[in-house]
Formats: sequence, structure tokens, C-alpha cells
Amino acid sequence: MASVSWKRALAFLAKGAERMETVIAVDVRRRAGVQVATVGLAGKDPVQCNPDVVICPDARLEDAKKRDLTTSWFCREVTRTELT
Repeated sequence: MASVSWKRALAFLAKGAERMETVIAVDVRRRAGVQVATVGLAGKDPVQCNPDVVICPDARLEDAKKRDLTTSWFCREVTRTELT
């Protein structure tokens, strides 16, 4: 069986993200040696998650577009307008 080498990942944050789905997913990947960056869809401003938890993203969406990554995921369903 071939082994997969996961190196970099982006976790996209938007208002209303579930705090545990975000924090646990990022933590597990980081413990596994993945370089994870949290990315704010609205810039680097703090993101209000559910319920009443604020997470400060590592990067802006514009910066994340320039990164070489292996995988990415959204911590909440987002609309097309939030991505533009």
C-alpha cells in the first residue's frame, strides 16, 4: 500500500463556523505533522464562531491563494459570494 504524505492544509473560516469542528480538525492534523493554516474569508479579522467563540485566522484568503497546499476544507458551509 502506498503511503500518502500530507504536508500542508488550509482550514477556511467564516462567520458561524462550528468551534469544535474547527479546533479539533486543525489540532489533529497539526499533531500528525501537517502544516495547517486557518484562513479567514473576510481577511485576518477575528471570526465569530458558534457558540460565542472567536478564532483569529492565520492568513487572509488572498494570501492563501498563493500557497502550495495538499488539501483544504471549510469549517462551515459557505456561499459562492463569500468566496469572491
